[in-house]
Amino acid sequence: MKKVIKYLSASLCILALGGCELFPFSDSSSTVEPTSEATSEITSSPTSEPTSVPTSEYTSEPTSIPTSEQTSEITSESTSIPASESTTVPTSEPTSEPTSISTSISTSEPTSEESSSSSEPVKESSIFHLSGNYLPFNNYGINIDDEGHTENRNKLFESINSEVGDGVFKSLSVKNSTIATDNGSFEQDHLHFSLGTNSGGGEFTLTMSETYSISKLIIKCSAYYKTYSGGVSVDLSSSFKIDSEIYNLEAVADQTQEIKTFEKEYTSPVKSFTFKNLEGKQRVFFESVEIFF
Repeated sequence: MKKVIKYLSASLCILALGGCELFPFSDSSSTVEPTSEATSEITSSPTSEPTSVPTSEYTSEPTSIPTSEQTSEITSESTSIPASESTTVPTSEPTSEPTSISTSISTSEPTSEESSSSSEPVKESSIFHLSGNYLPFNNYGINIDDEGHTENRNKLFESINSEVGDGVFKSLSVKNSTIATDNGSFEQDHLHFSLGTNSGGGEFTLTMSETYSISKLIIKCSAYYKTYSGGVSVDLSSSFKIDSEIYNLEAVADQTQEIKTFEKEYTSPVKSFTFKNLEGKQRVFFESVEIFF
């Protein structure tokens, strides 16, 4: 019996000692605290913080800022600003400015410069007529002279300008000349400007304006003649001078005269030219004069 009691006592001590050893592992506080703290710390810290913080810092900020702010800024700057600048500025400025510049500069300035150069001849030559329907008179026996008959001289000058253009010639001087007929009729087809008269020589001078000069003349004319019922009256010594050169028309007696062509070329351009004959009965019918600039 004593041995059993000793054995039980020893067993209880062993159990008591074993319970003390095992108590810390079975203690709820020591078991819960390490588990909850470690779990919460491991779960909340490594899980919630790395999940929420990296997500909010690297996902939310780079996503929201580049998406909302940068997109609005990039869109407003690259879409509205360049669009307004590239659409409005290049369209309105290059369109309005070059248009106004090309209109005002090429139309007003070059036009004013060209208008000064428009005084320059626009063609190589110009022609005026001194007979027939070109004359501003409808009868013959009209005196044309600087003295006493300036009205007729001015009318002839206006007729010449109407053909060649105003501003080409500066003035006309005429002495001892007439409007004559080749058959005694008043029909304009038979009227001619006649240089000189039956009793004396005449003179015809045209002076160019400041911007014009003459390099060559082509003159068409004929010796004076007049038909009658009994024949033809002719100035057989019909001739004239262009400046200092004499041109004989070689008239033929008792017949109408052919129109002849004479050329006068200048070695250097001149500002005026003169037709002249020195004596009576040297009369010349002038048909036309072509001037070369």
